[in-house]
Formats: sequence, structure tokens, C-alpha cells
Amino acid sequence: MRERFGTIRAKAAGLVLAAGILALPAAARAGAPAAEEEFSDSFTIDTQEVADVIIVEDNWLGLRYRLRDIPNPMLAAAHRLRSVRYGKAPDDLISGLDALESGQYAKARAFLSRLPAIKDKKIQQYVHMGLLRSGRALGNAGAVRGAAGTLVRMSDDPKFKSRFLPEALLALGDADRMEGKYASAGSLYAKARTKIDALRGALPGDAAYGGDRPLSRHLEHLILTARLRGGECTIRQAEALRGKDAAKAKELFGEAELEYRGVQTAAIHRFDDVYAGARLGVGRCLIAKKDFDDARKHVESLIGDCRAKDGRVKNRALLGPAYALLGDVHYAAKDFWRARFEYLRVTVLYPEDREALAYCYYRAGLCCQELEISGQDKRAGKDARGYWTVAARDFKGTRWAREAEKKLAP
Repeated sequence: MRERFGTIRAKAAGLVLAAGILALPAAARAGAPAAEEEFSDSFTIDTQEVADVIIVEDNWLGLRYRLRDIPNPMLAAAHRLRSVRYGKAPDDLISGLDALESGQYAKARAFLSRLPAIKDKKIQQYVHMGLLRSGRALGNAGAVRGAAGTLVRMSDDPKFKSRFLPEALLALGDADRMEGKYASAGSLYAKARTKIDALRGALPGDAAYGGDRPLSRHLEHLILTARLRGGECTIRQAEALRGKDAAKAKELFGEAELEYRGVQTAAIHRFDDVYAGARLGVGRCLIAKKDFDDARKHVESLIGDCRAKDGRVKNRALLGPAYALLGDVHYAAKDFWRARFEYLRVTVLYPEDREALAYCYYRAGLCCQELEISGQDKRAGKDARGYWTVAARDFKGTRWAREAEKKLAP
């Protein structure tokens, strides 16, 4: 199930925050005691709200809850859940998740970090989910690692596996990748694949989980995502070795290409985002092998597939990274004029992807630097510093902002 954030809105005795974020009734916020058996929880399944329940389990499979007049717990499978509302939760948790939802990541972290331990793991898991997501947004690898590690350790309890366990398993690899520790990140992604696959194998055969096993499909998507990120780590290792051990670098690029092609085959007609990511990865490997003509054709084919026959865009989110990769093809082939054109195309036409935007400003600066060094444009050095200044100033927390800062350093 994909957790998403919605908007807080007043409802009944409390507040609703979409997609699994907790809410607190006015009485509890005022400090009034809430009985353990108070039926004050609610959730939305598909488009139907179920109110006045007690949630007795909230884990990776979904919710088990009790209705007032029905003693036996009932199931709300994870893939069908759209929101969850608890009848009691600390104020700082509500405020922290509210700030997270509105993009105030430092404020969210401040609220969530000062919360004392909550005995109820159903609620405590949302604290660490918030710390993980705010840490990622702030580029704080240590915060991501700490929150993800806590969620994984919480899930070692045979009686509780967090709703956010699969996300946490991937995030452990993300934390190392954020710090440039690509070998260890690759190992963590491999472990995440194994553990998520074990969860998938442990899914109950209960018909409530859906005839086409949508929760299984969601976990499969995460496994392929782990493979994609592992391929990225392999490429990074190969790039670092290119000037030191060309044979090993070539071997690693080959491994990455095989992995990407395997993901591409597994994802085709099933997971469009993963399929596209794998095709981008194959393009990067072709560049590394200096198959520039094949790389250009590969990327141009990908760009073409983003448009319908009538010219309308089918996959706008992919066009920015695809044109950035086309810039990489021309840059590697030393056509710096064309490379700069493609990078700047992204900054003008496809500004939605922050990471791609930061990358393209940084790379446009590199193109200008090369044009000045080669004598093709003796005034391009000033433009280079301009592009690097934008990357460093407007995209703080990204890898490309840090690289741009190095270029700007005296």
C-alpha cells in the first residue's frame, strides 16, 4: 500500500489527517481521560469511512478493529486503507505530522524529536515514520538511518510488524546511498529485497486481501525498486573505479546493465515508473560503455514513448530525467553545446523534479566550463558560475548543491 498525506480537516469530535496520520479528539487534547475501551478510532477504506471503532492492530497487513456491537475483530486490508484516525495521540505527534504534510520538515522534526516513547507501538510507529520522511527531505542521512533502524527493530517483535517496515528496509539503503557509501548501500538493498520478498511469501490467503493480491503486487513493486536502487549503487562504484581499475569498472557496468534489463523485463506492462527507471539505467550503462550512438537512440526512444501519437505527453514526470540523460549522452561524446541545450531544456520545461533540476543546473555549468577551456566560448566561465550558484542556492540538501559549492569555492 502506498501511504500518502492528505489535508487535516475538522470532523466529528476530532481531526482527520489522510493516509495513516493520527488525529486527536478535542476532549483528549484538553486532557480529558479516554477509557481504553472507548470506541473513538476511525479510518477510511476505499471511499467509505468507518467510525466509532477500536483499532486493535495496525501493521504491514492493515488494520484489525472492533465495532461496538460485534466482539470479533474485523479486517481492513492495507492496500484498501486511505486514512486512519486514532482517538488518542500526543499533541506533538499531531503537530509534527501536520508540519510534515505541509512541507515544513525542520518544524516536523522538532515536534517529533521531543516526543517521549509511546508504549503503544501502533502509535509509536508514526513518530518514526515522520522522522524518517522529514530526515529524507532534509537530506539528513543519520536521521533516516536512525528512524528506519528503529522501525525495523520494532518489527523484530513477532507480535508486531510496522505498517512502514518495507519502507524502512529500503530507507536503510537510502541512508548509506545519501552518504555516498554505495557498496554498503547495495548490500542493504539486497537484504531489503530478501526481507520484503519474505513478507510477500507470508501473506495470508485470506480473500479479504483481494482476489488479485494487490498487497502482494505492492510488495513486488518495492522489490523491483530495491533492484533499481541497487543498480544505481553499482554504477556509482563503477564510476569511482573508472580511472583506477578500468577492468573492474567495466565488469560493474556490465552487472548494472544486466540488473536494469532484468528489472525492465519484470516491470513491463506492470509498473510503469519502475520500467522507466530501468530504461534510464540501461541508457547510463550504454554511456559508460561509450556506445554513444546506441545510448542516444535508446534515450530518444524512451522520450518518444513518453508521448502519444497525437503529440500529447503521457508521462511528463519521466521527460525531465530523460532529457537530462540525453544531455549526458552528448556530454560524454564531448558535444558540450548540445549537452548544455538539453540540460537547460529541463530547467525551463520540466522543473517539477527537484533532483533532476539541481543536476541539470550543475551539469550546464560543467558544459560552460568545458566550452571555456576548449576555447569554443571564452565567456562561458561566467555562465558556469551562474549555473552553479543557482544549484547551490536553490537546491540545498541535494548532492548537486554540494558539488556546485565545491566548484564555487575559492
